[in-house]
Amino acid sequence: MNFSRKCKCKSLRLLRHCETIAVKKGEFMNNESKNSCLTSEGIKILKEEISSNIKIIPDIVFVAPLKRTLYTYNVFKHEINCNIKFEKCNFMLGIDNSIWGGKSLEMLDTHNLYIFIRRELFHDIFAKTKNGDSWGDVLMRCVKLLNVLNRKHKNENVLLISQGSVAYGLNVLLHKFSTPWSDYNTYKMFFSRNKQNMYNYGKIITLWNSDK
Repeated sequence: MNFSRKCKCKSLRLLRHCETIAVKKGEFMNNESKNSCLTSEGIKILKEEISSNIKIIPDIVFVAPLKRTLYTYNVFKHEINCNIKFEKCNFMLGIDNSIWGGKSLEMLDTHNLYIFIRRELFHDIFAKTKNGDSWGDVLMRCVKLLNVLNRKHKNENVLLISQGSVAYGLNVLLHKFSTPWSDYNTYKMFFSRNKQNMYNYGKIITLWNSDK
């Protein structure tokens, strides 16, 4: 796959999905698990974010095919109260931890805990579970996403509603960090107990702005 590390959109931003019950409890989730529902506090934070930080109405919104991202989009659409082109992007998916759905990090068995720590803490992009995927898979999906954006949405203001790992993958590909895994560790990405606001749930992340 060929792609430019420069994004050709006028602006590219990512709205990370709202806080979920799983985030609040520090648990893994899958798309259909009860702990993937949004919390009332998460929705409140999202509404505050929209009212204070939506300066530019996007030309198009891409939404990941997950219950929590689609719910986040519904809140977003209601709050901005205007028609925006919408597209569900079936390959815009972050790292898949759903095989451990409903468990906390402490509940993983020795084998799965090893895989998780190896992949997350030491940035082994090829480490994956039998039925899961790896950081390498996320990066390849982000390459595909950049290809689509550069080809079809040049000079447009694009908003993505997805997961934090998609934002991280795009930042790596756009060379936004001094080193590929700059400022990354397991606890920052996974644990969010009592620190929800530090993890950008329901927050808008600017990935690219051609004016700067």
